[in-house]
Amino acid sequence: MVEDYHVDLSNRFYSKKTTGIAFVGAKTKRNKGCALHPRIKRSIERNLFIGSRIVNDAKLYAICIYFLIKEDFRNIEKLIICNDEIFLYVKDYLIKLFEEEGIKFSFKIISITEFREF
Repeated sequence: MVEDYHVDLSNRFYSKKTTGIAFVGAKTKRNKGCALHPRIKRSIERNLFIGSRIVNDAKLYAICIYFLIKEDFRNIEKLIICNDEIFLYVKDYLIKLFEEEGIKFSFKIISITEFREF
């Protein structure tokens, strides 16, 4: 069933708490999620990313979203991403991940702010 999906974080990546990322279907409530322990976040930060924390957190959010929706992207009509990290960076990196994998997607990617304006 094609529907809108919402994505949200439980805690920001820079927090010293476990960060949960989940997506849930607006109609069916179908959901999937993952959690990153603070040790994993520190390891990623030290070993994989260089540069601005803001950009790195957006990249990490996009990577998590990508792996959560990768198998289900055909069921998504609109992906609504909360503004936990800078939305434009997250959207840009998410599109790049799909393009690098050669995956063509047709769903819209919007921020929760844009969604609320409807």
